[in-house]
Amino acid sequence: MKKIVVFLGVFIFLGPAAFSGIQTFSMIQKRTMHRSILLPDGNVLITGGVSSLKPIPWPLAHAELFLAHEKKFISLPSMRSSHVDHTLTSLSNGTVIIAGGNLSPEIEFYDTQEGNFKSLRSLQSPRAGHTAHVVNDRELFLIGGYKVKIGPLEKHLELIPMPQIQPLGFYDIISLNHCEVYDLLSQISSLIPLPTWLPKISFHRSLQLPSGNILIFGGMSAWNKVVELDVATRTFSIRGYLTTAREDVALLPLDDHRILISGGTNDHQQSLTSLEIFDLHTNTSQLLGAELHTPREDHTMVAIQEGYVLVAGGEITGKTNDQDIILNSAELINIEKPEVIDLKDFFSPARSDHEATVLKDHSILFTGGEAPNNTILDTANLVRF
Repeated sequence: MKKIVVFLGVFIFLGPAAFSGIQTFSMIQKRTMHRSILLPDGNVLITGGVSSLKPIPWPLAHAELFLAHEKKFISLPSMRSSHVDHTLTSLSNGTVIIAGGNLSPEIEFYDTQEGNFKSLRSLQSPRAGHTAHVVNDRELFLIGGYKVKIGPLEKHLELIPMPQIQPLGFYDIISLNHCEVYDLLSQISSLIPLPTWLPKISFHRSLQLPSGNILIFGGMSAWNKVVELDVATRTFSIRGYLTTAREDVALLPLDDHRILISGGTNDHQQSLTSLEIFDLHTNTSQLLGAELHTPREDHTMVAIQEGYVLVAGGEITGKTNDQDIILNSAELINIEKPEVIDLKDFFSPARSDHEATVLKDHSILFTGGEAPNNTILDTANLVRF
């Protein structure tokens, strides 16, 4: 049996919001750089990632479910391929598309009715660290990302490295200069080259507008640009600019026209404390007027009750002997005030490159991640406000 450790009686009054406690559960598989998504039945699908970082990252084809009612994890049949730093995208019927995230251009789907994974015809290009959005339940748009160049001794291995833009021993990260549109019906895809003013893009974030168009925020080479991809014409245009050049941010729509951008790393490889809001009505971005207490990237950000936003975990880039500092804190943002409340020792241990999923009862499930000393976590925290 999986051990459940419950921390009871924790209650912190934070104005209108109250942090009432954390439950800690053991997952089936330790993992970081994985993905999670809420299913229509209220359970959470967790896929892929790596189970080790040293001496080499070890990719996973393992998947598991968090059963929200029973509060436990169960294993699923193995995915058809390993996936790391990949994407999960839901269709209207509940099917989940798992795209990219390894050396081979694999794409498959999770059948929620049968509870297993099925292969699709491969993508044209391997990619990881991309974003993905579906249009009309048929066309899957895969935005940017990176591919891996490896040495001859490793060509027989299916590996994916940590997402950094420098040589990592025997492999390099190469940012992609194109997007890909995959037709889920015909299983045929086409590449969309990026414009000359956007030669490559990776470590960005994106969201889909009601029109179906896709907004791309920051990332390598885009930095402070907000770029709109017209899904009908498959052309790119600049929608606006961020106040600060940044990559590896967290992104959260606040309402129908305001988008919150938090932290990340600037074009000098410095982790950021700044927060800004991009307004879709004016196509301008403004700093919030309050900053995070701790600079952070590779963190998560979710909306909670009473108009508060929770930023959790992450890391500070290369702060100590060029080693990233993994964070155990969280921060609660009051958007309207504005004010940021520091929640020290929120995680134990600290975690970065984890996932956060908001459940139907509004609790938040944090899964896996990297802890200090290259430790990969097999625990999950369920948090209530």
